Amino acid sequence: MQGVKFLRQFGFMFLITAAAEVPNLAWRSAIGHASESESGSAIPANMNLPAIEKIAVFPVLFKGERGIRVDEATAKALDDTWWQVRDELTETGRFVVASRAFLQKQDSFQARGSLSVADAVVLGRHVEAEALLTVKLENRSLTLQVFLASDGTIVWRQSVDLHPSLLIREQIQKVVRAVAREFVASLPYQGVTLNDSLAKQAVFTEGGKRLARVKVGAAKVEVGDPVEWIVLSRRTLDPLFQGGAHSIVRAEGVVSALNVGAQVGSSEGVIQVEITRAPELAILRAGALVNLPNEQARLKSQAQPKDAAMAVVPAMIEPEAKQVERQKDETGAMATVLSILSSLAVILLLAF
Repeated sequence: MQGVKFLRQFGFMFLITAAAEVPNLAWRSAIGHASESESGSAIPANMNLPAIEKIAVFPVLFKGERGIRVDEATAKALDDTWWQVRDELTETGRFVVASRAFLQKQDSFQARGSLSVADAVVLGRHVEAEALLTVKLENRSLTLQVFLASDGTIVWRQSVDLHPSLLIREQIQKVVRAVAREFVASLPYQGVTLNDSLAKQAVFTEGGKRLARVKVGAAKVEVGDPVEWIVLSRRTLDPLFQGGAHSIVRAEGVVSALNVGAQVGSSEGVIQVEITRAPELAILRAGALVNLPNEQARLKSQAQPKDAAMAVVPAMIEPEAKQVERQKDETGAMATVLSILSSLAVILLLAF
């Protein structure tokens, strides 16, 4: 009986271990195919990566030097940092960020740093998110990490040192927004294909033209802008959006109309695209990733990679410098006026 009991326990442990390793095995399989493709022995494994739309952002995990206590003002700045990240993501019109109340209701509104594969998968399911974003501040080094909830892998990571001349509370919110903006710019897609409400499919014909509608959120798009439908191919162990994968263009088109959201049951942020090249129409389905080259270039120009902290410092220090300079000018002008008045008083006294 003891032997049977041991086997049952061993079998149960084996199943748990195997289940936890499934995401890793899936990625290793994809990476293995990609590596073989580079040597010419196999076709690259294209990834059916769904667009990241639902994101859960967690509070800042602060790790200071031993014995150092965080003052009230700094603690409030760290707490408000969560709102800054959330606002930066929601302003793009492309993401739905889990509310603070929802995360608290799920007992998940907790500061987090790195997550294991198993923890990221379980946590993603628990908070109903497609990606998890954590923020860690260790001494004066700020790190943002984004985990894919479907398999627990890191898709993006960035670390930046805060400026030594400023207090943490004076810069962390601006710095974290700059780094979050860099994450948005790193995404190889800026739109998601939608199904037409009448045709019940992504591609439909109108006036002899093949058309599709794409959700782009608050992207800056103009009629005539180029559009690319892409798939991602996994190549290395690097984070997915930092060299771990590259995009393959499978279809192309141009923007033919703006603000057509009412036709697909959406309020705004939807464009109509005329398809100009599509060797495989099967790729043009609901959820297919869309790259907008002009918007991608604009986002990258606005991002400030690796120098996010240093970039915000001039904007924070310059106003103070100008204020000091203005005070000096005002003080000098006042001194001049007083000097003139004093001279006039002396002249008047001498005259009488």
